[in-house]
Amino acid sequence: MEKIDSDDGDAKLSAPGPAGGLPAKSRGSRRGGARRRPLPVPSAHPGFWASAMALAAAAALLFPGQAPAQELDLSRTYRMAVEDDYHPFSFIDPDGKRTGFDVEIGRSLCEAAGIRCQITPLPFDDIIPAVVGGTQDIGAAGFAMTEERLAIVDFTERYFRSSTIMILYGDSTASSGPVNVRGKRVGVQSASQQETYAKEHFSAAAEIFSYVSFEDTVAALRAGECDMALVDGLAGFTFIRSEAGEGFDITGDPYPLETEARMVVPKSLPALNAALSAAIRQIRQSGVYDEINRRYFSFSVY
Repeated sequence: MEKIDSDDGDAKLSAPGPAGGLPAKSRGSRRGGARRRPLPVPSAHPGFWASAMALAAAAALLFPGQAPAQELDLSRTYRMAVEDDYHPFSFIDPDGKRTGFDVEIGRSLCEAAGIRCQITPLPFDDIIPAVVGGTQDIGAAGFAMTEERLAIVDFTERYFRSSTIMILYGDSTASSGPVNVRGKRVGVQSASQQETYAKEHFSAAAEIFSYVSFEDTVAALRAGECDMALVDGLAGFTFIRSEAGEGFDITGDPYPLETEARMVVPKSLPALNAALSAAIRQIRQSGVYDEINRRYFSFSVY
């Protein structure tokens, strides 16, 4: 029932396959080509959060007690944003089609909810602003629920879990236990909880570099622009198991950032939120979720 936007000009990437032996995650590959420079600010939208929260507060004052419509509109097409380049969650397969765990789960949720969806790839830190601004209805990119985000969007029930790890490249020595970041350059993806954690906990001892995407972060690590990178565990384990991840390794223990990953929807569409959350439960019970899970991971990510 959904309409999928796959002709977005991304380079073709190898399709995911089964991978075993991981304690927590699986396999994937990295897109080549030009790499973006570190971002000078933690988000591509300076002042966005302050402005969005101010607008939300103003709306609450102007329209006290006004409840949004509760019925799900089945006649319209809902716009679902996924991250543009994030193996194994969203990428272009050898046939030029967009696929990945988030993409397949998103399609299945739309079908289970009985709604039409159009999937569009966006940079990660553009997705919530697009949902708040009304150009997208659903953000399907594994968002952690935070107070800052809760002020401007609503969250579905979780659809997977992940963790956070530190990775190294080249001659760096991997080890267990706490990671010593003193005097190091630490790469992170902008607008991620890893960026927030690094700036809160590492800034006094290390230099933090923010990059637009996970792909940009590992490319910077390979190029020697940073010494280590704090990344999402699922994407990190997937990457180091891939051909493109040769020479990368995990150092230290996982960080206390286990994520219950959720989709985001506008606060004005509570019926859509309820329908998606019900659909998550439905595809879990029907076995559809497990089928998709097995295509990308050799273990349960729920």
